[in-house]
Amino acid sequence: MGMKFGATNGSLRQRTLKNSIHCSGIGLHSGVKVNMTLHPAEAGTGIRFRRNGTVRRTEVAATWRNAIETP
Repeated sequence: MGMKFGATNGSLRQRTLKNSIHCSGIGLHSGVKVNMTLHPAEAGTGIRFRRNGTVRRTEVAATWRNAIETP
């Protein structure tokens, strides 16, 4: 997933998934059943959320700047 873990000699190490994984459950805020698939990413991509199955495909970087308050 392109996550950066701890510094080693001043450089950042990154890790990603080896294979895609799938899970399903109940949405935290919606209470609706959701399906989620996590895919490996290229180096430097970072964690990104992509919503499929809607008219407009949406992709959002997983950073604190994109967090919103929920009711």
